[in-house]
Amino acid sequence: MRHIKSWARYIAGAMTATLLVACGGSGSAFVPQFNVTERELYEPVRAESGIVAQRGSGGISLQLESAVGSPLPQGGDTAAVGVDKFYFDLVNSGYITLSMSDRMLQVISAVELYDENQQLLWRMDASNREISNHWLHRQDYVKPAPRYEVRIIAAAGAVDTTQVFAWFGDSLVTTANLHDLAALRVRVPIICSNCNFSGAQLGAYQLTESELANVNLKNSWLVRITDPSVLSLDDFALFKILWDSTQVSGANMSGSNLSHVDFSGAVLTGAGNSPANFTSSNLSDVVFNGLNLDGVLMGGNLTHVNMSRIKFNRASMVAADLTYVIANDVDFSYANLRKAKLNKSIMNFTNFMGAILSNADFTGAILTNVDFTDAILDGATWTDGRICATPSRGSCQQIPPP
Repeated sequence: MRHIKSWARYIAGAMTATLLVACGGSGSAFVPQFNVTERELYEPVRAESGIVAQRGSGGISLQLESAVGSPLPQGGDTAAVGVDKFYFDLVNSGYITLSMSDRMLQVISAVELYDENQQLLWRMDASNREISNHWLHRQDYVKPAPRYEVRIIAAAGAVDTTQVFAWFGDSLVTTANLHDLAALRVRVPIICSNCNFSGAQLGAYQLTESELANVNLKNSWLVRITDPSVLSLDDFALFKILWDSTQVSGANMSGSNLSHVDFSGAVLTGAGNSPANFTSSNLSDVVFNGLNLDGVLMGGNLTHVNMSRIKFNRASMVAADLTYVIANDVDFSYANLRKAKLNKSIMNFTNFMGAILSNADFTGAILTNVDFTDAILDGATWTDGRICATPSRGSCQQIPPP
């Protein structure tokens, strides 16, 4: 049985990005780049011209928020809080095989498949952990391809977001510069300023200590795949879902020069508790708008790290480590920084407007010209060690005496 290209062939230099074709209810069509996120996905009524996956259309990155959390990135969400979903069209008959590990059950309670009539076909959960070779048959090739819906439901006990990837296989189209891609070598840092790696899969390469100034990394896949075989689909497998940090781990870009890089649409954090690492990197003028950066490592260990003119607008940065950073003209507006470590940081002209900073730690931080307008500071530890009252909006309120 023929197999599509595996990750190993990307390493060999035949790196390709993928397509997702939008064919929503309005009949419109456009071709977005690989690594689309939930804000771009099709939904009946709300986003009829959004993206509907099919076999060979690449990857979908979903940020599954906790059942008690808030949907972030705030630019879009595919369902109610605690539920994510995506649609796919059955172009040709194929099967689905999925299983749930103990680790997965800590963050996901169930996965459900619905047909085009919204009839539940199966539910995978703690009592039914495996779906094995469930075939979907396309009976009529004259009518439009039948459309199916996959729902992923967060576990009741999950408190933080997790990254989920639906992988439909690869195609042969890329927006990256093929000459730039051909110059990449395995096990050596990438030295390629001003290169175009948009939409490329770079997780197999050494990203630490790399020279990536002014590089186009929009929509790129920067997470690391532990086992390359997980990206192989035979002719009839419709898709796979990666949701375990043992399968996907966060991008490690520590010590790299990333000045003036735009990560819009990039996948960085991996799945589960596997954060991206940017410690000791040059992050001046970097754009991280709307990304999942939960648990990201950016702070220094007793060494201050400079962060200048960075945009984290509407990013999810739950439990991010920003200790000892020097943040000059950094935009955290409407970002989710719940439980973030900001102690010993130096914040100059920093924008936290509308940010979620509940239970964040500012111990020993120096704050100069910082905008906390409408920021949520419930339970945060302030610079002097006091705990902010609940509620605290726009400033750290004193807890009233008993």
